[in-house]
Amino acid sequence: MRFFSILFHCIVIAVLITSLFSSVFPGFCADSLPNEHPAESRIRELSAEITRHNYLYYVLGKPEITNEEYDALFAELLRLEQEYPQWILPDSPAQRVGAVPKGGFPRAAHPLPMRSLEKCHSAGEVRRWMDQIREKAGKNTGFVAEEKIDGSALELVYEKGKLLRAVTRGDGNTGLDVSRNARKIVNIPHILSKPLSVVVRGEIFIRVPDFRHIRKEGDTEYSSPRNMAAGMLRKKIHPQDAKMPLDIFVFEAVRGIPEEIRTHWEVLEWLKHLGFAVNPLNRIIRNPEEADDYIRQAESRRKAADISSDHQGDHQGDYPTDGLVFKVNELHIRKVLGSTSAYPRWAIAYKFEAPEAISIVEGIDVRIGRLGRASPVARFRPVRILGAQITQALLHHQENIQKLGLSVGDTVRVSRRGDVIPAITEVLHRKNSEKHWQMPAHCPFCKSILKKDGAYHICPNRNCPEQVQARLHYFARIMGIRHMGPETVRALMEQGILRNPEDFYAVQKKNLKKIRGFGTDRADTFSVSLAESRKRSFSTVIRALGIPGLETRNIRILTEAGYDSVRKIRETTPETLAAIRGIGIKTAEKILKGFHPVLRETIRALQAEGLDL
Repeated sequence: MRFFSILFHCIVIAVLITSLFSSVFPGFCADSLPNEHPAESRIRELSAEITRHNYLYYVLGKPEITNEEYDALFAELLRLEQEYPQWILPDSPAQRVGAVPKGGFPRAAHPLPMRSLEKCHSAGEVRRWMDQIREKAGKNTGFVAEEKIDGSALELVYEKGKLLRAVTRGDGNTGLDVSRNARKIVNIPHILSKPLSVVVRGEIFIRVPDFRHIRKEGDTEYSSPRNMAAGMLRKKIHPQDAKMPLDIFVFEAVRGIPEEIRTHWEVLEWLKHLGFAVNPLNRIIRNPEEADDYIRQAESRRKAADISSDHQGDHQGDYPTDGLVFKVNELHIRKVLGSTSAYPRWAIAYKFEAPEAISIVEGIDVRIGRLGRASPVARFRPVRILGAQITQALLHHQENIQKLGLSVGDTVRVSRRGDVIPAITEVLHRKNSEKHWQMPAHCPFCKSILKKDGAYHICPNRNCPEQVQARLHYFARIMGIRHMGPETVRALMEQGILRNPEDFYAVQKKNLKKIRGFGTDRADTFSVSLAESRKRSFSTVIRALGIPGLETRNIRILTEAGYDSVRKIRETTPETLAAIRGIGIKTAEKILKGFHPVLRETIRALQAEGLDL
């Protein structure tokens, strides 16, 4: 009995001590508390998820979710933070704008923050917003409607009429100084019509016919015009590049507006006289009925635009849009309304519905990427969405297929995320209600057994012809070797000319003449770009080799830590690499494992060709 009495008292004392520490140090034993408030837990989860998607969208240009899905996550986080402000994280993505800029360019501060816009999804919400503005500012308040170009925001700074600096949006407070690239964009004036000091903002975009032409050439990895515009703007270019196939519509001036200008419409007219390109489809809106009419016209224009064609026409409808923007016209009323920490109160963005169609799945194929990832792709009966014919959509992995419950023969709803990327969003009718499609056990190209890696399946055979083709194409693209699209690479592989990256430097014009459609001009362009590729930086060359774990961010981290050569990276240990902030032990092990014997031979051969490794 005495034993149990002592045990009981020990337990009581332990509980009291734990309680005391928890009250004095709120973080003590926090990880083990089972009763954390659901809202606090959800805020942490949403913040981490949104931060990840910001990085994918703004930095890598490779979004994984639609704008609508992102907006839903962001709206939920905002709602929770408003209800439970005591649990707002110091680095909450809802308390700032944008994301961390991509490296390689100097940073520059914005004179005024570049904020996001409050969003809505119906004409009724636009009406209510306009009514609320007029209740606060007066019934005679006017508005301006503009197309919301789906591109990349850019700020242009002019001193005495000369272009001084061009800065990307970045995190809203600072961005990347991409002045050198901006000077290559034809409709960005280097000198204004008047020697004024002004700061203006606009949207960089690429016209859809240009996007399709570049994609057809096989010279880019970008999956949408928006991603291509953002990627080109932040891409290292060479002095001999005459221009960039990008456009801009300027939509705002934030510094240097003459005192006599009273309205936003007058600002837009003033900007045109200075030499800036302003969207001709902007409209003055006097009442909610005119707003409804502008929305209807925009929706009709969007549905009628054949973005799959190469016509230029009057340039109306051949650029990507994802909505409309309504702004208060009177500048003095804007000052009265002010801004929140996230967005101005005097503007709102109307988001288009994702375009959709109905089709039937005719088959599901498996593609193998450069790192062996096996990706299922659905083939379905052709449908037209926004004028473009769609015949297939990436399904990503088995878990997504199971979530959809998808099988061959099913009737499905097909959308174009961001108006470009095809996706199956819903199964409307199942041909076989008991089964869904299953990934094959073997690689369809080399017959190796596919292995599971998280949600994905992987072909472990590095010599799989599809993997080899994808790696070679990736190397050529990153190194800027022109006209080496997937089909050209495959043709050179079939000739026995291409096997490894170093083989590009042995390709002769006579080899290219055997490829259909490869004329003298393309062969000459290839040769020039091949010579230029020898001058690429270490960071570019090591990235082009596609070593797992050595993506752009990690390469920057390692080079800043002094690991600026292959030798320095290879001769270290996983523990030493993992000690570098931003590089974990799993990533370190993955990087060092990537230097297998074949790659080491490639590195030696590329060094012999004069490349910086």
